[in-house]
Amino acid sequence: MEQIRRLRPDSLVPIVEGFVETGRLVSDFAKYTEETDYSCDLDLIKQLTSRAATLLTTEELDPWLAPRLHCALRIPRRLAVDAGMWAWLALNCSDFIEARFRRPNRKVHPWRYHGTWSRNGLSRLWWGAEMTRNGPTYLDTVRCFTRTRTAQFALELMYSWHRPAAIALCRVAEGVGGARLTDDVVRTLSTRLRVLLSVRCLEVVGSSRLEADEEYDEEWAQQHPSLTSLMKDVDELRGPDTGSCDESALESLMVWYREVVAMPGLQEASTAVQSEEGLASVDE
Repeated sequence: MEQIRRLRPDSLVPIVEGFVETGRLVSDFAKYTEETDYSCDLDLIKQLTSRAATLLTTEELDPWLAPRLHCALRIPRRLAVDAGMWAWLALNCSDFIEARFRRPNRKVHPWRYHGTWSRNGLSRLWWGAEMTRNGPTYLDTVRCFTRTRTAQFALELMYSWHRPAAIALCRVAEGVGGARLTDDVVRTLSTRLRVLLSVRCLEVVGSSRLEADEEYDEEWAQQHPSLTSLMKDVDELRGPDTGSCDESALESLMVWYREVVAMPGLQEASTAVQSEEGLASVDE
């Protein structure tokens, strides 16, 4: 275990842009960082991301790594909002960032290293797992990241911070209990939900344990998984015991989402809807 560090705010842009341009970190990289109050098994995370980058196709990377990264990096949300920490970690795991986001004849965009939670190549996976795990279970996280667009629309809108709402959208989009939705229909459904949820109280149909979503499972965090345990099937991974969602609440939301899908005009509108303002493609 070693201390988790963060890139200092004044160093974020120059250090990352220098790395993106040259492919090398400055020799005195450590002096541009500072310690946090938390530790992690950095070697384990680097091995995990390196294996993903080496063994998996681009399409397989996100659904495989998201739950395992969350299970390996056992940090509280107050640290997980630190852009400097994610920049430090992404630079340490650059082989994964390059494998996932590099396109022919194009360098990886710097925001994959120093961007916001939804842009940084690792934080988007960790936060996606945090917001779609159902207590200790990561099965819905795999559904979320099965398609790039499902993850984009489930996690980048305001309702994604309500775990049952995000999980329900992933299940409906990926065809749990019904037909799988096309990317265009998911986009249009998400657009409509953003309007409808502004007048619908999520807590009425949400988990009865919403407050637990914010709790940090100290006992779980003190346990140290091995690489062997993280390489197992996702149904054998165990996340925090906090933040479980009632299945009845999820089913209620899923029924409502399907009613929204069936509203007149949605199928037709989906062919013409453009990406929402501020929702740039996660592959850009």
